[in-house]
Amino acid sequence: MGPELTNLFMDIAGNTPFIGFLLYNWWDSRKTAEKNQEKMETMNQKYIEGLDKIRRESRQEEERLRERYQLVIQDLGRDRDSLMSLFDSKISDLERKLESMDKAIRKIFAQLEDLKGVKATVTELKIKEDIKAGKL
Repeated sequence: MGPELTNLFMDIAGNTPFIGFLLYNWWDSRKTAEKNQEKMETMNQKYIEGLDKIRRESRQEEERLRERYQLVIQDLGRDRDSLMSLFDSKISDLERKLESMDKAIRKIFAQLEDLKGVKATVTELKIKEDIKAGKL
């Protein structure tokens, strides 16, 4: 063995504890990084599951609200329909009553015209009687 080779072995032997420390440090860092990576993946998965749960609950609440408001809208629609039918029936009743009143008023006016004719006839007869009786 030459002196160069001996010097190389001596340098390596002197630096062996430092090289060992570097290897141990690298191995420990890698192990710690893998553990941290697993923890991060677990935390990320839990975070995603939490978000999914919140989204599901939000959708369920939205559906409950939507169903509730659909029921309210249907109730209002039924109320509106019943009011409209009530108004229609009341208006129809009023129209029939107005038609009935119109017929009655026309009948009354016709009877008044007949009474005017009767009054004129009575007046004529009275005048004729007065003439016959000599009062005029």
